[in-house]
Order: sequence, then structure tokens, then C-alpha cells
Amino acid sequence: MEAISLRLDEVMEDIGVTEDLIQFRRHMYHVRELFMPLMTPPFKARAYIVGSQIEGSTTIGMDSDLDVFWYLNTVIVHLHVSECCSPKNINTLVIKTYPWSLPQCCSLQVVDSDDDGKPVPLTVKNMDKYFESEINNRFILDKQGLVLLDSDYFAFKQFNAYIEKRDNVVQKGPALSSPGKCDCVFGIQCPTLPVNCQLLFSKQNQPIHWPKKTTIAKAKKCGMFLVAPGNLRNTYTYQDVSSMAYMNVQYPKDYINTQCRMSTNLIERLLMFDLNIVQMRAFILTKMIRKEMFDQLVGDRLCTFHVKTALFFTIENYPENIWRKDNIVQCVLYCLSTLRRFLKRRICPHYIIASVNLFADKLKVFEFQNLIDILTSLISSKLQCILTLNTDMIKDRLFGSNDSKLSTRKENCSLVKTRLTREFITFTIECIVPEKPPIFETYLYHCVQSVQEALNRWNKYSTELNFLLKTVHGAIASIKASACIANNVAITEDIIKLYNSSFSRMHIDNYLKYASMLVCTRKCELADAILEYVDRMLTPDMIELSLKGKYIKTPAHIHQKEELFSPTDIFIAYASKMLLVVTFPREAIHCVPVFLVYEMYRTITNRDYEKGDPNKFCNMWMEQAVVDVKPFLYYLQYLSARCIEKKLIAYKKLFKFTCSKIINKHHCHIETTFNLMGHILELENCLTAAWCAYTSSVRLFSSNNAAYWHLFRLLGHYVYSHHGNTITYLV
Repeated sequence: MEAISLRLDEVMEDIGVTEDLIQFRRHMYHVRELFMPLMTPPFKARAYIVGSQIEGSTTIGMDSDLDVFWYLNTVIVHLHVSECCSPKNINTLVIKTYPWSLPQCCSLQVVDSDDDGKPVPLTVKNMDKYFESEINNRFILDKQGLVLLDSDYFAFKQFNAYIEKRDNVVQKGPALSSPGKCDCVFGIQCPTLPVNCQLLFSKQNQPIHWPKKTTIAKAKKCGMFLVAPGNLRNTYTYQDVSSMAYMNVQYPKDYINTQCRMSTNLIERLLMFDLNIVQMRAFILTKMIRKEMFDQLVGDRLCTFHVKTALFFTIENYPENIWRKDNIVQCVLYCLSTLRRFLKRRICPHYIIASVNLFADKLKVFEFQNLIDILTSLISSKLQCILTLNTDMIKDRLFGSNDSKLSTRKENCSLVKTRLTREFITFTIECIVPEKPPIFETYLYHCVQSVQEALNRWNKYSTELNFLLKTVHGAIASIKASACIANNVAITEDIIKLYNSSFSRMHIDNYLKYASMLVCTRKCELADAILEYVDRMLTPDMIELSLKGKYIKTPAHIHQKEELFSPTDIFIAYASKMLLVVTFPREAIHCVPVFLVYEMYRTITNRDYEKGDPNKFCNMWMEQAVVDVKPFLYYLQYLSARCIEKKLIAYKKLFKFTCSKIINKHHCHIETTFNLMGHILELENCLTAAWCAYTSSVRLFSSNNAAYWHLFRLLGHYVYSHHGNTITYLV
């Protein structure tokens, strides 16, 4: 077991479960957490990222979901009536209205002010016309005459605007799962922990070694969240094959909607941050075993949270000195033994909330013994199942396979850093491409204000926050410059300064936005100088990123020197090797060469839009002109060149680039690259070759492609220039 443990420890390091990668993952997701409010103008919603991605308890092979907890500040939850004194918000009071309330649940009674301004819990006797009109919408009147918050409304209905952006949304418990592997939970924050949620702080035999005192101090300030209890209503199904109807009797809808489930996910997140590397590796291995050994048997009814709870109790009950690299197998066995003990008792206690059984409404009676038998077999075999794990090709790595498909430790490390950086960069673009607000420029200024406020509070994230700030500055500069061009006004010095403030090695796209504006205002010499500077900045090892949700996979990974970087140093090193697409919103239409305006209208019919990404949010880029950096650079060089030789050089560069990507349909925005090539051929009066370029673009992407407009133009040009011979030719 010691030998296998040491080999397993090496394998875990090979697949990226290392301290520096875990810290980098946490760092990047913490910054994304700061940006989340920007995606919900006018920034009323707040969000926390929870779960395996920010904890660092995942690998490339596990492909874990992103779990986001959204909440609004419009509802304030209190534990005592005297605290309900926020006139601008809906004040609620935590109560246990029924002796048969669901475990881990409570109800929220609405509190209003009386004539003297004192807070009073609302009942049928003292509610005014406003609350009466909202009964069965936002509020519920229970059998005792209490006015309660409707958990279904505040957890789901009020976020309909968010849900409508996404197709194929499925409810999983209190979460809404959408394509793109993102699970969102919507709820309400309670800043104070009730007594039954303070089990962690009142343990009689609190271990000295874990959790740390600093972690306990932070946990006491976390408060809790209240969410919908999940899919616990009565349900009905019908099977056509057997002509049988089934009814799953659980709880009536009216009762379920009065219940709010208590969630302490921020405290759980702190506890996960307190794990050492051996404990984290043991947890990840236990998760892999659950997925491969139990998932087909019981699905998510025995979930990762049960495994996490077993880990917490195992760390609490066993001495600190067992968590060693040469003892990982035994540590996993201890975790499985704890889980088996819970199953035998049919009670899985919550680590933080008292009197909660996490198996309730999850596992069926006959499933307990099956799970106990499997766990007993795994434990008695000294975890031989590890030798058969397929996730991240664990079994092949343990046996030292020479399979060329096995990535090395260096490659995995580089790939994880590349993916995390790429996801962050594309996320910053999503932040400034929301569902269009009424005045897009005003929205961007709100973004600037929010980022500057965050910079004042979070100095440790200043590099990442400035990255977003430069992205926003580039967008604002293009919009303001476009307005000047539209009104035949000279570009002001302030706009030029705004462009300059957006420049960095990580923002090559902003240089091209500036050059594009110069081309549109016929300042070709200055544009040519900017473009030559950009050309020198590009290196062969740079990778191009896409906004297409379907093709978001990283085409390559970036190799950097294996040195001890801080998370910010890693981000700078990797972000400087990435080329994000150049985007122009319709508000910047006059800063774009006329030909590219067609790209803003690539979606011709509603059916085209439906053929896009299943996640509507990922389709918002289609309303903009979006083009890859290198082909746009060569295209602008062609337009700005004043002599034939330079035009020919630019044309050859674009032609060579297009030919090198033609075999890869999923290479970023390759269809737009073909369209640029077609336009240059048109300008050179090679109409047949231009037609071929546009048809090649259509063959690659038959929908949501501006090439159709260009084909219509060429066809129309031919029709009107040949008159009588047209019909004969077309036939």
C-alpha cells in the first residue's frame, strides 16, 4: 500500500493536482467572481462561485461543472423582528412555521412597518393592498394566515430574464443546469447564522489540527443562503410502451413553495481551502471512485457532497499525521469507511447544520445495502479499484504505460494554466457583451466604475482587473470614435487617450481597433505604422481564441519556463501568448471597414440563430463584427497600403494564413477569414476567385455566415451587368 500510495501521489501530480495549480485555479475563479455582477446590468445581482472549480478539487479528465450562486440584495433576511429595518428592501423573518417543516428548511415571513414605523410580521389581518395583490405571485398566504415568501418565485421566476438567455435549462435540485456545464443556484442571503447552523463552532471535541482558528473566525462571518428545496413536488409520468401512469408522491406545491433550504456553501468553501495537498488528492480520488463505481447504480443521489461530508468527518476523527504522501491509499480507505458507516446508519449528518440527514429524499431503502456491499468489497480489497480507474487515464499512468496519448506532467500543467487563462479572457468579453441594455455606452461606463471600485478594494487582483478595464476602454473608444465619424467631427484627444490606455501586450486586439479607426478616417500612414508594430508583436507560439461556444476547446497549450510563478505572474505569462478575436459592436459601426459591417448581420433568419450554440448567451457575439487577429491585421495592411508591393505582401500573408487553416473547420472564425480573402479578390477584380472564397466559407459554415450577403452582391452585379443573357446563363 505504501508503494502504491507513492506511485499514486506521482500520478496525481502528473494530472495537475499540485499546490501551485490549485492556488492558480482559485485565484482565477476569485477574480471571475468579482466580475460576475457585470453580467447582470444594472448590477443588482451578486454571485459566488462554489464547488470543485474554485476549490481546486477537479482535473482535466473530471471535466467538472462551474457552480455559481446568484443572489439579489432586494430581499433581506433577519433572525429577529427588531433587525427588520431596511425600508428600500423586502424584509423577512426566519421562522419555523410548522412542526413538520422539512429538514434543513425554514420559512420566511414578510415583515412590514406599522403606522409608528415599527417592524411587524405580516399576517392576513394587517397586510395592505400591495401585499394582498402579490399573493400567489411573490408571496403565499399559509393556512395559519401568515404572509410568507414564495421560494419558487425568488429562486426561479424572478430570474426568468437570465433563464431565457439559455435553451435546454434543466432543474437539478435547487440548481438550474444549462449547456456549457454551468449550474446556477438563485437564492437570498442571510448575513447571520442561526443557532442550528453553528454546529461547526460548538463541537465538544473540536480537533486542534483542523480547521484552523483563522478559518473558524472567517466562517463565523459568512452567514448563510436560503434557496428553493428542489424537485420535491408530486410528479406524474406516463410510459407509452407499457401504457402505465406513475405518480411520485412527495409534497404538495403550495407546501414546498413555503420552504427555503438553508445553505452554508461559503463555509464549506472555506473548509475546502483549508485542506492540505494530501487531503485534496485523497478527496479527488474518492470522487473518481464514486463516479466510476456508483454513478451508474444510483446517479447523483449519492453525490459529491456526501463524499465531501465524509471527508470532513474523517479529517476531524483521525490524527493529523496520517495525511502523508506514502499513506494516500489508507486515507481514501478511511473516507470510504466513514461513508459506509453513514450508510449503515442510514444517516449522513451535515457537518455544519444540526439535525440534518443528507440521505433524506435521496437514496431509496433497497439501495443502502447495495452500496454498503460495494464499499465493503472495495475496502477489503485494499482499494484495488484504483488500478482500474479510467478518469485521467489513472490506470495507464499507474502501470507506466508508454501510450503516446498520455500527456506528461509538464504538458498537463501547461494545459491547465492555458485553459484557465483562456476561460478568464473569454469571460471578460462575455462581461461586456451582455444582453444589450438600452444604452450600451452607458453600460460600459458602469463597468468602468465597478472595476475601479473593485481596484480600490482588491489590490491583489489589480492586474486582472486592469485587464478587464483595458478591454472596456477599447470598446468605449471605438464607440465614441464611431460617433465622431458619423457626425463628421474630428476624433478628439480624449478618445485617442482612451485608445492609448487600452494598449498592452495582452490586448493586441485594441491596437487593431485603433488601426481600423485610422483606416476608416483615411490616416493610412499612421495606421500602417501601428500595423507594422503589431506584426512585430506576433510570435508563432501564440494561440488564437474564439467566442464560439461550440468550439471553445483549446487547440494547443502554451509552454512556459517551469519557475515558481505567483498566480498573477502565470496569468501574465499565458495571457500574453493568447490572441483574442477583435470585436466591434454595432455602436462602433463607423470604425469598421464597410465590408465588415456585413458580419454584424450574419444571422439572416431566426432559424439561423437557432442553429447557433444551444446556450443563447454564447450567441450574442453574432450581433457584432468578430474577426481573428492575424487575418484582420493582414486585411488592414492591404487596405492601408499605398503601393502595390505592400498590398501584394499583405495579400500573400492572408492567402498563406487562409490555406493553413482550411483543413480545420473549427479554427476560430475561419468563415470570416475566407470572407476577407474574398473581398481582397473583389478589389483586385478577380470575381471568380472571390466567388470561390465565399462559397468555401459557406461550405464550412452553412448558417450564420455573412458570405451569403456577398454571394448575393456578386450575383446581383452579374445579373444587372448582363441583362438579356442572364437567364440563359443561369439555366
